[in-house]
Amino acid sequence: ESVKVTFGKTNVKFELEGMQVLSRIIDERYPNYEGVIPQDNEKTLIVNRSAILSSIKRCKIFSNTVTNQIRMKLDASMLNLSAEDIDVGGEAHEEIACEYDGEDQLEIGFNARYLEDALNHLGNDDVLFEFSSPTRAGLIKPKEQAEEMDVLMLVMPLRLNN
Repeated sequence: ESVKVTFGKTNVKFELEGMQVLSRIIDERYPNYEGVIPQDNEKTLIVNRSAILSSIKRCKIFSNTVTNQIRMKLDASMLNLSAEDIDVGGEAHEEIACEYDGEDQLEIGFNARYLEDALNHLGNDDVLFEFSSPTRAGLIKPKEQAEEMDVLMLVMPLRLNN
């Protein structure tokens, strides 16, 4: 089908079949996003997407309302998710079967809302998490990538309180 494209000084408009999409043109240097994506992720976690998503939703209820922090403890076959709100006194703990490939146990924290958003946008049964350390970004992607897509999501960790 044909698409009508109209350029202005700061906008571009696409029109087709009664639909219009208006976008702002950014005349700036694009940031080097590849510099933020960690390349040396020797720790991998494979887990069922719906299982971890359900667990995150339940634990998030008991997380701090400001940080929404979820704590993930990983070992060879079990993912332990936990959250607590010290101010209110509530806490949650859940365990999910997983495949973790890392030299030693890993404990890392994330904002539950960000994890939930990322997992909601993946349609695959199993997801792959890649980590390097508790202070570096984690990567989330489908375990099996579709041929026409290459999906990669980056989630920054939160500092864990002991």
